[in-house]
Order: sequence, then structure tokens, then C-alpha cells
Amino acid sequence: IGTRWRDARWQPRADVYQDERALYIQVEAPGLDESTMRVRYESGHLVIEGVRQRPCTNAPCRCLQMEIEYGPFRRVLQLPSEIDAGAIEARLEAGFLLITVPRQQPQNTATKISIE
Repeated sequence: IGTRWRDARWQPRADVYQDERALYIQVEAPGLDESTMRVRYESGHLVIEGVRQRPCTNAPCRCLQMEIEYGPFRRVLQLPSEIDAGAIEARLEAGFLLITVPRQQPQNTATKISIE
């Protein structure tokens, strides 16, 4: 991972919902696009990284008030073990990153053993 991901200074807010089929994660993402973000599943965690660029980076531009956070961000969410990591989907919609994490049905690990 490059330094721009490790030096994250802020975290976007996130909501996590669930039902019997999936987990649903909604992350605030105004001013972000697919080219400045990365989402991955790693060792039981969903990692969301990106960069929100300042709108005015030209030398003659002067900031009068700044409340919006800019720069790199990193958000790590722990996920339960019964998910289908290969079927995770993410999309940007109306200023939110929407991630769907399908649940995997628990495998029946009970085995009948016959006595001889």
C-alpha cells in the first residue's frame, strides 16, 4: 500500500444494516468517484480507502472558510464470518458508497457417526 493510504487523516461516516440475506453498508462519499476509491475484503475486514481532492489547488486560489475534510481516508469494518466475500458489490449513488455483503448460509457441520 502506498503512503497516501497509510497517512489517512479522516474517516467518512458509515451506517451498517443487516437482514437475513446480507449486510448493507452506506458510506458518505460526496466529492468522491470510483477513480479515487478502493474497496477490498481482507482477513475478515472490509477496507475502504480513498482520497477527496481539494476543489481549489491553483496558486491564486485563497480559502476563506474550510469545514469539509480533504485528503486521504481509510475506513476498516469488521465483518462476521458467515459472508460470501466473492459476491460483495459496491456502487456510488447520490453521494453515498453503497456496499452489499451477501450472507452465506452456515454449513451443517453435524455428521452422523454410526457405531459398529
